[in-house]
Amino acid sequence: MPRHDGLAALLPLAALLLSGPLAAQDPGQEPEGEIGLICELGCSSDRERTATARLSWRQGDVPAGSRVDYAVYDEGFEIGGFASFARLFPGQDAHREFAHPEIESLRPFDLRLVQVEGDADEGFLSAVQLENLEAGVNYRFRLGMRLNGDWRSTETVVCPAPVCISDSE
Repeated sequence: MPRHDGLAALLPLAALLLSGPLAAQDPGQEPEGEIGLICELGCSSDRERTATARLSWRQGDVPAGSRVDYAVYDEGFEIGGFASFARLFPGQDAHREFAHPEIESLRPFDLRLVQVEGDADEGFLSAVQLENLEAGVNYRFRLGMRLNGDWRSTETVVCPAPVCISDSE
């Protein structure tokens, strides 16, 4: 089993915290309104020991081309310690972006976008499926969308990643 050096893993976080807020890199920092963001957690049926999260919402259609932001720190969105899956379209892969380069190598940010649900013809999103969440980490998710030319963010939902065990060898 590989050995993880705890101090080395904390150095990027320390650099991020010392560098201060990165509001210029956080479009839509102020929430526009609540859409009833829902986080359903589980374990993958295809990949052993892999935690999943399905994000959906109760109100309104989210326009295609929007993004999912995620952070693992209490104030991750405020300090620029977050990543995004940008340019979301139903049935297509999305591009992952990092608000600050130091977090790119940290394990909790290594999520995979599995599925984007919605209606491609109508141009809206209804849910996204993510996997590879780090067990025990409190993920913070929000949606970002362009409205009237400006980026706006929804409320944030906190999702504690489950521990997915397996009895196979």
